[in-house]
Amino acid sequence: MAADVDPAVRRKARFDTAIILSPLGVGVLLNAIVRPWLSTLIDAEEIRRGSSVRGSNRWWAASPESAAEHPAISWFLGVSDGAIAAVLMLSCGVIALAMWIRGRRVRRREAQRLAATQSP
Repeated sequence: MAADVDPAVRRKARFDTAIILSPLGVGVLLNAIVRPWLSTLIDAEEIRRGSSVRGSNRWWAASPESAAEHPAISWFLGVSDGAIAAVLMLSCGVIALAMWIRGRRVRRREAQRLAATQSP
């Protein structure tokens, strides 16, 4: 940002960026910490597929007994890291679009109010 930009505008830009990118932080925490920890709680085998510069895709396959006891956790662990990342990236776009639409409505409403107060 340019040096002559109002500090309030800078704060709002930083806040908006944090809101838009927060799902990616959640995804990193889920894929790096929460899902591996959950896999240790139930009897689940890690499955890795692919080998590329960006890394491999992984998920866990729960044993039939664990899947019967913990169906929600088994389903969550059965979803691949890439699928979770894709959904969360899509949510970043949806959040950005919603913020843009809301900003347009607010600006339009402010312009209408200003026009109504300046009318003779």
